[in-house]
Amino acid sequence: MLSLHGNQLQQIPQYGWERLHSLKEVTLQGNCLTQIPESFAQLGAITELSLADNQITALPDNLSGWSNLQKFHCYSNKLTQLPLGPSGLPALLPAVPSTSSINGNSNCSHSSGTHSRGTYSSSSTATTSGEWQYATSNGDSSYSTAFNKNIRSVDLDESNDSSGRGKLVSLWLEGNPLTEACVAELMSKMGPAGTTRIGLDERQLIGVAAKQYEQLKVAGNKSLRRGVIKGEGPGYLKLQLGPT
Repeated sequence: MLSLHGNQLQQIPQYGWERLHSLKEVTLQGNCLTQIPESFAQLGAITELSLADNQITALPDNLSGWSNLQKFHCYSNKLTQLPLGPSGLPALLPAVPSTSSINGNSNCSHSSGTHSRGTYSSSSTATTSGEWQYATSNGDSSYSTAFNKNIRSVDLDESNDSSGRGKLVSLWLEGNPLTEACVAELMSKMGPAGTTRIGLDERQLIGVAAKQYEQLKVAGNKSLRRGVIKGEGPGYLKLQLGPT
């Protein structure tokens, strides 16, 4: 474990992080960091990371090296955009278990539903292989989400599951000035599968993003956690307003 909490650090080493093959927990919370070097995203063994309470303006585009990351605290920074390409945050999502791996072993189920509102279209469907496909459009004002019992509940224990996938189960982003479009894309790419808790605050859930949040909530998705940030600087409070 590496803990450098509250040391007013303005930067961390640019190179060498990929050599720390056994480092599993890193806390850089409460510093003055503005950027994260690309090599830091190559900590292959890391399972828990806190970059909260800094001034970070961007994350590396390629986060696939964090293949074992389970808990990512990145709230109260200066992020306006997120790495949402194939090798970014979506690459850290847990694989949806196949039917054969959980039939008879799960008491979690989600209802199916279709909800229409707003001007943003997003859909997700489960394939027979257990994978999820997403599609988004700015055309038709419809939103469709399908859930089935192949999706594990985000309320299960956050420790490694029996398959040893060790993928992301919690992502906390409250207090970042994310754009409305970024939040909408985040939810369309990472929300429907329901495998990762995503913490967002009321100021981030506006416009299209707010409509998507309500639609996922109505559909029974428990992965999105709405919170609120009260105050600024060291005296702020981060509150979660409910289970969704």
